[in-house]
Amino acid sequence: MMNKRILGLLSVLAVAFMSLFPNCKSQSTTPDVNDLTRPVIWLNLFEFSFKAYEKGPNPSSQILKIKNSGQQTLDYTLASDADWVDISPESGSSSGQTIEHTISINKSGLTAQEEDYTANVTVTSSQAYNNPQNVEVSLNLATEPPPEI
Repeated sequence: MMNKRILGLLSVLAVAFMSLFPNCKSQSTTPDVNDLTRPVIWLNLFEFSFKAYEKGPNPSSQILKIKNSGQQTLDYTLASDADWVDISPESGSSSGQTIEHTISINKSGLTAQEEDYTANVTVTSSQAYNNPQNVEVSLNLATEPPPEI
């Protein structure tokens, strides 16, 4: 049996904890069973950086890997908010296997500038627990490469 001093101390600690974290009173510690059976979007990266020169070729493509780290099957789509970002394929389906998507830059029509061009690629799945997920894409487009020494 616990003695009265220990019970009193635990009571004081509980009151202090609840006063420091008042929102804990109303939050359940039991997860919703439906959330535990849903797909979860897993991404290998949340940011891609590209560098190119105005008069040179487009930068090399990079790979975004996506898989379902939850239950069931994850059906999803990818979309960019910038027309200079190309995604292939634009959708996928995963039951746990990794699906590769190519992120490419088409810099035609863009001009060199001091600040990076930025865009977001959104991965959307109506059934996923963590829908949507965003990936940042940046492009540093310079006038010309620095001189070689």
